[in-house]
This record gives sequence, C-alpha cells and structure tokens, in this order.
Amino acid sequence: METFVFLFPQFNFSAPKEEVYFKMLGETVWRATRMKDSQSRNKDKEKDKDKDKKYRLSLLMTRSGSHENVSPEKKVPSKTNHIPPEVALKWSDSFEDLLAHPDGVETFTQFLRSEFSEENIEFWLACEDYKSTTSSANLQCKAKQMYAVFIDTEAPKEINIDHSTKQDIQKNIAQPTASCFDSAQTKIYTLMKKDCYPRFLTSDIYLSLTKRKAPPAMTRRRSRSFVFSDPLVTAARRAKKPAVCRDTPRLKLEASDSWNEALGSCKEVLGTQGCGESENDSGTERQRQHEPVEDVTVWSESIEKLLESPAGMHAFTEFLKSEYSEENILFWLACQEYKKITCRTEMTCEANRIYSEFVQTEAPRQINIDCKTRATISKNITDPELVIFDMAQAQIYRLMTRDSYPRFLKSDIYQALLQK
Repeated sequence: METFVFLFPQFNFSAPKEEVYFKMLGETVWRATRMKDSQSRNKDKEKDKDKDKKYRLSLLMTRSGSHENVSPEKKVPSKTNHIPPEVALKWSDSFEDLLAHPDGVETFTQFLRSEFSEENIEFWLACEDYKSTTSSANLQCKAKQMYAVFIDTEAPKEINIDHSTKQDIQKNIAQPTASCFDSAQTKIYTLMKKDCYPRFLTSDIYLSLTKRKAPPAMTRRRSRSFVFSDPLVTAARRAKKPAVCRDTPRLKLEASDSWNEALGSCKEVLGTQGCGESENDSGTERQRQHEPVEDVTVWSESIEKLLESPAGMHAFTEFLKSEYSEENILFWLACQEYKKITCRTEMTCEANRIYSEFVQTEAPRQINIDCKTRATISKNITDPELVIFDMAQAQIYRLMTRDSYPRFLKSDIYQALLQK
C-alpha cells in the first residue's frame, strides 16, 4: 500500500481561489526528497566545520596583540593594577620566579607587546601546553598549528631561531613528538632571559608596580670606540688624506657617553646640519644659524626616511647602543660602504674585516643571522664578491625594521627630539 504525504506551503492569499494549496507526494518521491535534503545538510555541516577551523586559526594569527595590529601610538590597557608591590618585587629575584607567577606572565607579556616581541612568550607558553598533551591526534594537530604560526618562513608570528633548528623541526613535523620544539623553546627562553628580562625590570610597567623610580642610564665599557663618518670621510681615509667633514659632524660614539649627552649630541646635529674646518670661522657660524632645523617627525614615516637623515642615523644609533644592539646598524653601514669598493685587493681586505668583526662565530660584534647565511659567507670569504653580504644585510635590515624601529619611535630620545 503506497503512502501519500501532503505538503502545505505558506498560503498566498492573493492567489486565485482555484489554485491548489498543497502537494501530494508518493512514497518513492518522498524518500528521494528526504535523501537529497539529508545530503545537502551534510555538505553544509562540512562547510561550516571548515569555516570554523579557518576562523579559529585566523583569530590566533591576528590577535589584537600581534605585530600587525599594534602601533607605537597605541597603548595597551593595563590589567595589572591589582598586583601588590611585594609580589612584584619577588619577580626581580629570577626569571624563573617571574614565569612561575600567572600575573608575572601577564605583565611580562604586556611588556613584550609594547616592544613588538610578544611572539616569544606566546611560543614558549604554547610549547608548555604542547608538552602536556597526551593524545597523539591532538599532539599532531597542535604541532602543525604551532609550526604554521611561529616557525614557518613568513609565519604571522615568526620567532627568531637559527636555520638548523628550524630545519630539524621541519623534518619532524610530519610525525611530531613531545620534544619536537624543545630546542627552539630553549633558544627563545635564553633570549628572553638575557635580553628581554633585564629591560623588563627597568621598564615603566614594572617600576609602577613596585613603586620604584627608574635607575640611572646604564653604560657599558668597551675596549675601543668606533666612528661613523659620511662617504667623504671614508674616501679620504682610504686615500690617506686628512678628511674634512662635508655635511655632518663625525659621529663619534664613546662608551662613556651618557643618555643625556647622546640626546644633546643629536640636538646639536639637528640644529647645525653642517660644520666647517674651524669652529672660529664666523662665516660658517652665521651660515649655521640660517640653516633650517630638520623636521624629525618625518622619521616616523618609515625607517628609510630615518636612515636617509644623518641626524636620524645618529639618533637611531644612540638608541641601539642603549639596547646593546648597535652591531646591527654598524654592520648595515659597513655593507653599504663595502658595495662602493672597486679595487679587488681592497674588497678582499674589507670583506675579511667585516667577516671577522660581525659574521664569524664569537665575533666581537656578532650579528644575529641564520646558520645557512653564515655558512654561505664563510664559504665564499676567500674570494669575495660585492654581493657576499647582501643576504645577511637584508636580514639585519628586516630585523631593525620590525623590531628596533618601532621601539625607537617610542623611546625617550625620539620623544625628546619631537618636543624640541
């Protein structure tokens, strides 16, 4: 016996009276309709699951605290006002004590976010959570997600690890183990402990919690000083002739310079924008007074505008010096000068000097580049070309653009120059 099903659609009261307001389906047609509807619903559910996965991953990659969504002008709202000073004081005992306290982790994360390096603590926390995972399926899922967010080249929150460590992770990511990220986690932990943690203890956010004042500016003794000069000074030195400053005064950076002296030096460069052969030359002095003061606001437009300005270069170098990372700008400038050399003998000599000072392992001013780039330079240093340092220079330039430049725009030295 065949079963009939009556379907009553929504009534259309404007339709003529003789129009039929229902449909009568046979059992065969009814089952076919039900099967078609079921398949359609299953496809919609699969699409929704895929959309949900992509949405979750996009949320992780574009959190409000990521580099792409934080600008030097934006201030992260404080959530640490409830922390007692005596608790915050204990965090200065050791880096381990800081990370052992939930509020310490939150405060340290807020500090790293202000320095555009919060990917370090986020990766370390992700590794801690990853090692506590017991399910093999969840382990593989988390490993691939961490690799896509933190390890892969051009990842949204790519961490700064050497090429060898990154390759080891890439080899094991198909069959990940609980110790898959241990080497990278150790490197990032060491980086935070040696580099970020000391700055955190002198930061405004930590000092406001402990109700203490900032310590005086830190200085570091060096066995030798170093000099920046413009191309004319460099060319004169090579020709063994006395150099005369053309556009800017020689930027001599001594280890004994204090922060205030550095600021005064930058203001002097900004105010003069030129120098003569003698300080007693009255004509030169009158010329200085009529020269316009450089607009420092253009430095915030891009790092290119900053480095194009001699005064901007000086101010940025002083800032990097205060962060113990002036080797980056020194190496970049050395590469710029190296690419202007035409004599083969001089090229070989200068390439070896740059290599021994900045590139080789345990160099006095060793720069932070990946293992592959360092090995390539070491291989070609006996017969160097003009492009031998190009890859390393690009990496250092990118590091300064993404890491140091945003902090410079928020630094006291730049803010003081803006108020001048």
